[in-house]
Amino acid sequence: MSELRGKLNELFNRVCAGGAPPAPARFMIAEVGPKDFKGAHPVIDRSKLQDAEQYAERFRQLLGAGYAWLNLSYYGLIGQTGLVVVELPGAAPRPEVRSPRTSVNLSGPVMAVADANWDATAFVVLVGEEPDSDDHDGGGSKHSAEPTAQAVNKGESTMPTTGEKPGKGTYKCKKCGQLVTLDDDTDTLPPCPKCEHTEYDKVA
Repeated sequence: MSELRGKLNELFNRVCAGGAPPAPARFMIAEVGPKDFKGAHPVIDRSKLQDAEQYAERFRQLLGAGYAWLNLSYYGLIGQTGLVVVELPGAAPRPEVRSPRTSVNLSGPVMAVADANWDATAFVVLVGEEPDSDDHDGGGSKHSAEPTAQAVNKGESTMPTTGEKPGKGTYKCKKCGQLVTLDDDTDTLPPCPKCEHTEYDKVA
């Protein structure tokens, strides 16, 4: 079993522990960096999606590249396909620092994904078209290169920061991807419990 497949299994088992998501026919992987977001939502190029077997070697290379961390986030379903986003940190890798091993953070989905019937398209911005040989949503049809209107509109919110009371919801640290949930409108957004960064994106 590849390291990626092991992490995907661990990620989906964690998701199942928090609810009852539909089992995907397969997983497709999207790789993003800090610049590949519109607001809180990753911009996903359909033409660059890879299945787990295709991405396994790339994932192995990333683990040995010297990154401090990688985020693996489950965003729900596109058709019958489970979408997993691999997020790279903004800081350049340091190949000379290979110990301790790159930390792999597992997250998602937020409760809003389950409330949306596990539809990932409400929480990502999709661009490009699928390759003719790959039908990721089971329908065999082409998809518009325009981002989904719902995802674009969600990306227009202002950036919450530590000390504010932005309201109930789930917030994602802009530096490391840690999720913080506020249960009440009077709760104050704390520094990131993982890296102490103070800027967030609201994801739900």
